[in-house]
Amino acid sequence: MARHKPPARSRKFTVLLFEEPEGGYSVEIPELPGCFTEGDTLAEALANTREAIACYVGPDEPPTSRKVLGKR
Repeated sequence: MARHKPPARSRKFTVLLFEEPEGGYSVEIPELPGCFTEGDTLAEALANTREAIACYVGPDEPPTSRKVLGKR
């Protein structure tokens, strides 16, 4: 009988998303000091956010949700 690894516990992070005046978006994750990213489009910024969180916390704790609080 094969054993299955239990799913990794997911964590939720607050994401601060800012539309930049010169174009694009910057992102800050307050729970992870120094964790910032950006993207030319909203979709790219959110994809980069997932990647930044994964790099910060490691591959065993994949982020599964985000909360967007506002725009500048």
